Amino acid sequence: VSYPLPSLTGAANNYVNTGSNPGRADGSNMRLDHNFRERSRLTGRYTYRRSRAQALQDFPGPAGAGSVTASMITDTVHHVVSGDYVYVLRPSVVNNFHFGFYRMLTGGKPPGADEDWAAKLGLRNLGPYTFPKVTITGLAAFGGGSYTIRPQANNFQFSDSLTWIRGRHALKTGIEYRTLRYGNF
Repeated sequence: VSYPLPSLTGAANNYVNTGSNPGRADGSNMRLDHNFRERSRLTGRYTYRRSRAQALQDFPGPAGAGSVTASMITDTVHHVVSGDYVYVLRPSVVNNFHFGFYRMLTGGKPPGADEDWAAKLGLRNLGPYTFPKVTITGLAAFGGGSYTIRPQANNFQFSDSLTWIRGRHALKTGIEYRTLRYGNF
């Protein structure tokens, strides 16, 4: 593994990696509606989205990360589920129950991940996961990218509301409960 040839003038920090940052995003949506009776309706929705991006690294090759926070490939998956149950008690009184769930998970993988570069270079006790980080005073660092699963979101929402219409006035009351959970692995 070596530094690439200079692409700029100067004796140090004279390389800029140029190229593209390819990415892809796919998703789908589904909806289901069912009327139990004239006064009772259920609606459900599901959304899935997956995006994958490849970032341009400081240097080409397995040591290209340049910092412990750089990831070459980022993969993010989103799931959204929601449902509504609407019940008409009277033409002027309507109850609505809602449920929602959101989940997101992002994983980052640096160049050279899972290729055991430490062993290939003859370095011991460093682990097979990422290219070892190398820092030389006065020069740009290389290697050491992060191999992480970023904070995961698992969020839930429940709500129930009652709407009462009388003449030109409307009163809506209800309750809502949310739990927002984010955590690292």
